[in-house]
Amino acid sequence: MMYRTRNIQGKTQFRSSIIKSESINKDNRTVEVCFSTESPVERYDYDEVLSHENGSVRLYRLKNHGAVLKDHDRDCQIGVVEKAWIDQTDKKGRAVIRFSKNSKADDEFNDVVDGIRKHISVGYKVHGWAERNDEGQTTIVVNDWEPTEISLVSIPADVNCGVGRSKKEEVSMTEEIKKENEKKVTECDRREHNKPPAVHTDTEKSVKSERSRISDIIASSRYMENIDDLKEEAINKGWSVD
Repeated sequence: MMYRTRNIQGKTQFRSSIIKSESINKDNRTVEVCFSTESPVERYDYDEVLSHENGSVRLYRLKNHGAVLKDHDRDCQIGVVEKAWIDQTDKKGRAVIRFSKNSKADDEFNDVVDGIRKHISVGYKVHGWAERNDEGQTTIVVNDWEPTEISLVSIPADVNCGVGRSKKEEVSMTEEIKKENEKKVTECDRREHNKPPAVHTDTEKSVKSERSRISDIIASSRYMENIDDLKEEAINKGWSVD
């Protein structure tokens, strides 16, 4: 299997799991949770797998009294991570979290005990990954990633694949490409309309080529930060993806 590895800095992403009742210690106000697995998750036009091999996960933040939040809200800390580790027997990330005794945390813990609050979500950043292609399906194996916090959440945005996304997350890359294409192709059509009459097949080729150029530029910049202005300039000035 051939890998093409690149280092990237992406947006914070989220994965969710279920709290099991047998993991709750009422006296200590602690809960043992599984916050990550190697199960593939669909992301835009590829599948993502979080590697749990030795050296793949940066646990410093969680081990250094990592924050337990409510709904990924940094201003609403309800607990702390007491212990975090990677279980190599089943390739899972595990942690023991302890709830605060303040009123807001007390309400959350009582709901966990009563089985009302059952979903947790981990926020993480990707630092490095490898890409592979399996019979036409692209898989990104994240081999360097960092859990940043653990949250108690009410409704994971995508319960089918176990992925939660924050409300502030931008629209998917697929939607972005679609909107950019519609906008720029309309401009292309308008320019073609104002030109002297041409053979219809040439216009179709021009529009198709423009669609392909824009899609390639957007796709090539998806993992780059602070590149929106340059991407817009490339599209507007007719630059090729190269």
